[in-house]
Amino acid sequence: GSVRRVVYASTSGVSGIFTGASDRAVDTDAPARDDAYATALARRWPYYDTKIAAECRARKLADELRVELACLRPSLLLGPGDARLSSCRSVLDLMRRAVPFVPGGGISFVDARDVADAALSAADVDLRARNGGASYSRTYLL
Repeated sequence: GSVRRVVYASTSGVSGIFTGASDRAVDTDAPARDDAYATALARRWPYYDTKIAAECRARKLADELRVELACLRPSLLLGPGDARLSSCRSVLDLMRRAVPFVPGGGISFVDARDVADAALSAADVDLRARNGGASYSRTYLL
């Protein structure tokens, strides 16, 4: 058979990164754009910069190949098997009472197993009928 849908694992940072209160509304489910105000700060970090470029390229390629594209945009992943503790050190420190308070910053975490379930669901569910697009940072699938 042929491929009808591709699920791309992006990141919440392609919607934008803000250092404080913003007077601009951000549609976290809108397609990534190279010129978007919300991505200006995100582009300062190579990881987010490459994710923005990759998501834009994936959309273009999906259009060319006429396949549906579902871009999942999870925040920082937590879960078993993270030997480096790359994303979850601050959460583990809090749970172990290694820090006396919850640090600020507005960082969201998601269990990697939930993201895996969402990716599997995205392969089967008609996501375009959900909100007219195919980028998802909310829990539509679980």
